[in-house]
Amino acid sequence: MYKLTEEGRKYLEDGLPEIKLMLFLKKPAPLEQAKKTIKNFGIALMWAKKLGWVKIEKGMLVPLERPKTSKTQEALKNFSEGKANENEINLLLERKLIEKEGAVLKKAKALKGKTISTLTPELIKTGLWREVKLKPYNIEAKGKTIYPGKRHPYARFLWAVRRKLIDMGFKEMTGPLIELEFWNFDALFQAQNHPSRDWTQTYTLKHPKKGTLP
Repeated sequence: MYKLTEEGRKYLEDGLPEIKLMLFLKKPAPLEQAKKTIKNFGIALMWAKKLGWVKIEKGMLVPLERPKTSKTQEALKNFSEGKANENEINLLLERKLIEKEGAVLKKAKALKGKTISTLTPELIKTGLWREVKLKPYNIEAKGKTIYPGKRHPYARFLWAVRRKLIDMGFKEMTGPLIELEFWNFDALFQAQNHPSRDWTQTYTLKHPKKGTLP
């Protein structure tokens, strides 16, 4: 015995995605437009290309045939009416639109007597949900620890140095982002040939080249 899968029931009621795509393609259309318009576009395009109904050319979907139905759609209809032949059964099985009814029961029985955290459709359909143990929810359980952003290690180092200098009695001064060499070096009695004055240790502006002392 076979039964329709969830996908098979959906396609029986709403129609196959590739048929919807072909009904939409009355003339060549942009690929992006079709993608936004047709639900399950990926599946629709895959089967339409496989059946030789469309081709993609320079970003356009070009119809090659004008089918209004397909063997798969007819097989679904015949199956729902109990008229499907062996070839149609195999076609639907290949596309996973039907499955053996025993397969559903087998899936559900494999969970019988076990503790589970998810209630599956198979358990509900077969009534075996009554014979499994559902894992209780602990509403007081702590959530996952979230680690917020942290200060950069070098920024933490600068902050620690600043704190120590202030604790030693130094006063913090404010100034512009770009400072004169006088205050950075000369006011600190730094030698003219000190390595820190080297071009590899400092950034120097091209303009202005000079500044004014207060």
